[in-house]
This record gives sequence, C-alpha cells and structure tokens, in this order.
Amino acid sequence: MFMSATIDHSSFCENMGFEQSDVAFVDTPNSPFPKENRDIQLLNIRRLSYGSTQEDELEVIRHIDKLLSKHSNERGLILTSSIPRCNNILRHLSPKNAGRIRICHSINKDGKTQDEVLTEHALDPTSVLLSSSLWEGVDLKDDLSRFQIIAKVPYPNYTEKRVKAKMAKFPLWYTSQTLTKILQGFGRSIRSENDWAKTYVLDTAANNVFFKGQGMIPRAYFDVLGIEE
Repeated sequence: MFMSATIDHSSFCENMGFEQSDVAFVDTPNSPFPKENRDIQLLNIRRLSYGSTQEDELEVIRHIDKLLSKHSNERGLILTSSIPRCNNILRHLSPKNAGRIRICHSINKDGKTQDEVLTEHALDPTSVLLSSSLWEGVDLKDDLSRFQIIAKVPYPNYTEKRVKAKMAKFPLWYTSQTLTKILQGFGRSIRSENDWAKTYVLDTAANNVFFKGQGMIPRAYFDVLGIEE
C-alpha cells in the first residue's frame, strides 16, 4: 500500500511497471485542511525557461522583493529550480530584504548543515528560506512560514542522460515529476488543520504543467486551483 497526497493512478502505474487494472486507487475528494488556509495565487509574472531573458528573471525577482516587503514581519520560504537561481535572486533583492534571506541546502555557507540553517531560521522572526531543494521533506509549521513563493517551476533537467532515458521510456514521467514537486512545495508551510500560509506562484509555466497534468492532479487540490470536476 502506498500513501501519498501527490501521486496519480496512471503515472504511478507507468513508473512502477504495474498494470492499471491490478492497482486500486483511492483519490479523496477533499483536503482535510480548510481552503482558506491554503490560498494559492497564480500571479503569472513571466515564463522562466532556458530561453528566458535576463529581463524575465529580473521581473520575477522584483515581484519577489515586493512580496517580501508585503510580508515584512513574517517568516517565509522561496522555492526555485537551482542553486545558481538562488544566488541570482539574492543578488538582485533590495538590501533590506536580502538581509532576511537564508539560502538552505544540504551544505551551506560556512559549512552549515540544513538543520543548522533551519534552527537559525526558527530564531529569527522575519527570516526567509531560499532553496532549490526544500520542495519536500521539511516541516515549516505554524509561524515558521506564513508565506511561500514558487519562483520557478522545477522541471527536471532534460539535458541529463537519465532524464532523457526516463522521458523516452515513460511518456507521463516528465510532467508527473514536475507536477508532483510543485504540489509537494504547496504543502511545506501548511502542516495541520489549523495551520495557514499564502502561496504565490510567479512562473507562468505552472499553467502549462497544470494543463498537461490535469488528469494527474489529486482532487484534494481542485478547490485551491479552481478546477471544476
């Protein structure tokens, strides 16, 4: 038995090598968390991809800066697709907001571990984590994060040999992996029925992922994404 909030029947069976007729699938129709606690705003600022211009990148960063100022008295999380993009975001933020940022990966500045950075984050009431790796496996409950910004859709790197091989063998894999990571990102800051956070998605490419993967989106996300059954 597999339990997950983000997998779908078709891509799961394809990736695992199962016949769909051999796998029972239960898709709960509603999230146990109230809709108003899980607000997601698709801001559609610019499309970020390998063909994006520097101006596209800077426009997204300007909006990140505005959102940081809007949430000036709260902790938060910024998710993007790579370490170079993390560094680029930090480099172009206003000095005041840049001072709140903690880049967080498995190994960080001065050799700090992820846990050490998270501990520092918990002690600073206006700290904001910036990462390309915290899409899953981190528990930012309650005041540890009241807002999260998805700056860039986390597509797998299609130039890598493994990714190319997976795409060739499993047609659903690329979209499924991207969608799953986005949905996991949505949940980093909302960890219980009483928890709440605002989520902002800046990359317009998210719309393409939701369109291509509409049959893969669990029904518990339909309300916050405005999807009709």
